[in-house]
Amino acid sequence: MSTFNQSLGDDLRAKSSINKLLQIEKRVHDKLINMTTSQDLILEIYRELTKELEHIFDDLYRVDNENKIIPIKRIYANPERAVAKQVQEDNIVLPVISIEQDISDIDAVRSRYSPVLVHDVEWSDKDQRARRILSLSPTPLNTTFKINIWAKYGEDLDQILEQISFMFNPSLNIPNKFSSETQAFLVEEVDQTNTTYRDGEDRIIRRVVEIRIESYIPSPKFLLTSTGEIEYTPHIELDITTL
Repeated sequence: MSTFNQSLGDDLRAKSSINKLLQIEKRVHDKLINMTTSQDLILEIYRELTKELEHIFDDLYRVDNENKIIPIKRIYANPERAVAKQVQEDNIVLPVISIEQDISDIDAVRSRYSPVLVHDVEWSDKDQRARRILSLSPTPLNTTFKINIWAKYGEDLDQILEQISFMFNPSLNIPNKFSSETQAFLVEEVDQTNTTYRDGEDRIIRRVVEIRIESYIPSPKFLLTSTGEIEYTPHIELDITTL
């Protein structure tokens, strides 16, 4: 009987300790929410993803009839107006590509339970010790980009599409300052060639390749000091992939 009572007492004490830890976690979580909303933060994650994607697609090329490697030009302007205007003025040579951001949405499948805190450590050369870093769970984000391709000849278009398809096996990693592991996936390829032309117009083939990038919007990082205080630390940049 005494063994049963001891076991019951141990269970009650364990549950009490767990409840206390959960209460502390909840208070810290609520404090981080207040501190996070008070920060004036614009991370420009969309701009970062676009920049990295543009850098990757700068390496596309075609091989002409003389086996010369010719880089594919990438334009920055609004695709429809830019290509129509520049082809009309005869100052652009096809094929060309452009990259545009389409839509974004929060990924519910990759979302974490909201009260969960992310714990990490950072080594401080100044203090010569590891420091505890806290943050709220990052927000999972799906962003769709469209790769617009214009060409006069099907052979050139096929070469470009082949290179793009080869990049995704089955996904393409897009490292950036927020994460070393950000995966992009091919969603679909759509033929948007205009089938009606006026007299004297050259036929232009257009394909649109849709890409979905699965990334995260990071939360601000906070330092848990040795005295139990929580301080905002804007200089800390941790890889979301490791959290």
